[in-house]
Amino acid sequence: MTNVEKTRVLAHIFESIARGVEIDYAATDARDPKGCKEHYNDVFNTLVRDIECIKSKAQSITWKPEILQKLKCISVKPENIDSWSKGQVRGGCNGCMACNRHEECNYKALSMCGYSSSMFDPNASTPFTSLDNLMDDYVEYCNCYAEVESASKDKRKYLSFEDGFHEQDGGMLVMGEICHNRALLYNLASNWIFNWIYIIDNYIQDLEDSGQKIEKQTLYYNHIDDATCIHNSFMEMQRLSVSETSAIDDNALSIDEGWWKSVKTMRFGNLNVLASNKKGPERMAIYYRTLGYRGLSPMAMGQEIGSFEADADGSDDSDNAGVVERAWAVAPKRVAPKSAAATSRKRNVPEDCNHEASSSSEPHHDKRAELRNKLLKIKDTLVLSGDHKAAVTVMEAVLELH
Repeated sequence: MTNVEKTRVLAHIFESIARGVEIDYAATDARDPKGCKEHYNDVFNTLVRDIECIKSKAQSITWKPEILQKLKCISVKPENIDSWSKGQVRGGCNGCMACNRHEECNYKALSMCGYSSSMFDPNASTPFTSLDNLMDDYVEYCNCYAEVESASKDKRKYLSFEDGFHEQDGGMLVMGEICHNRALLYNLASNWIFNWIYIIDNYIQDLEDSGQKIEKQTLYYNHIDDATCIHNSFMEMQRLSVSETSAIDDNALSIDEGWWKSVKTMRFGNLNVLASNKKGPERMAIYYRTLGYRGLSPMAMGQEIGSFEADADGSDDSDNAGVVERAWAVAPKRVAPKSAAATSRKRNVPEDCNHEASSSSEPHHDKRAELRNKLLKIKDTLVLSGDHKAAVTVMEAVLELH
């Protein structure tokens, strides 16, 4: 059996899960459906073993176990960051937040969000490693995904969280370039199966939206070209695993920009509560230090969120410019999984309950969102050019728009 033929088996599995139907083994081999199921299990288990191998290559022996747990989130997003903001996220030290080594050259931060309760249950199997549990795993992941989007639409929900952040928000990590690349690869491998089911789910929904009738016995993402695309995606991930310096782009991570806008809406909205009496660099410092708190506990530095005070010049009061010991990443509070019966298998966007706006205000909100996006692009350009002071000023203007 060729690799592409094996990948077509995976495409059949992924599409069945995306559509919420049982895998029809008899349709594949009516003469021996039991033997077909065993074959499908073999193909899927081989994929899981290969993914675990890639994850093993990605992780570093210098990382604490909690770092790996934090990187098992549903989605990560690399972001440009300047040196002053890096210092705020890390609480004033110059250490990689993953391996604790000295770091000062990487200007990429990693935001993390989305955690299912099964990730932290020692008695539960790792999500997306068992063909029998694949449907339940996908439903639970989609519940987590939808929960963030739903909460962002209701200020009463996300402004009530204890530390100002949604419980699914994993905060931010600032690492050295090698650890950053390793972290991206680890998360990519952890979510590779989920991402492909999610992609096929969207593909089927697009067909339905276009008016095409979806037949239960017909496969729509199982052509040779489709299987080749999945196969090439996995081979690229394997290629990345043999090099510590290979960069992973956003396309490989399957980043949902709309979903991350929901995450940032909650982050900026809560900043207005956490830093209501702060302005300028102090306001930005609270934003980044709170993200760092979510990424790593700052209690080892004797600080609590309410006592965060920024140095306006971003200087480090410590004589030691190297790395300081700190408490390591802790998992966000568990979120009880919703019942599958209460979840739409079409992943419908939750209705905007308790959030009413007149038709006359919609163009105004659209213009504000467009202006925010333009300002964020300007901020990224300033960060890359090294004009950090101007970048902070632009970011402050973005926050005022929320």
